[in-house]
Amino acid sequence: MQLVSESVKTKQAQSVLLSEKQALAKQLQQINASVESLKMRISHSEEQMETFLTEAIRSTQEERHLAVNLETAKWELADAEKELKWLKAAVASSEKEYEQIERDRDDLQSDFEMKGSYREVLSSVLQSMHPKKSRDPPSEMPACGNAFGQNDDRFVKI
Repeated sequence: MQLVSESVKTKQAQSVLLSEKQALAKQLQQINASVESLKMRISHSEEQMETFLTEAIRSTQEERHLAVNLETAKWELADAEKELKWLKAAVASSEKEYEQIERDRDDLQSDFEMKGSYREVLSSVLQSMHPKKSRDPPSEMPACGNAFGQNDDRFVKI
């Protein structure tokens, strides 16, 4: 009886151990499935991180490029502003010079008109004083700078 009792106890223990073994196998299978799932999530996360890092690097490079372009644009703007200032000064100077030329031209025109009127008056006075007294034909008029003598009574157009 003891042997039968031992055999029954052994079978019960064996049955318990088999059930524990099956439970552990099932638990191991679940853990392996979880590990595989976690490995897949890790792999997916690594791919995402690689994509994010690539995007971050690209964005950083683009930001640097934009910063360089912005700095270049600032320098070009500063140069353009300097050139505009210079051109405005040149225009103002040219306008002043033009106004001065206009005034000088008007003065010369007035002088010319006044001298023309003066010449006409002088010519008419001279003609009234010495009508047709010229002995030289018009082609033989004395040259500019030739002196007149005391007895010269030639008519000269001015």
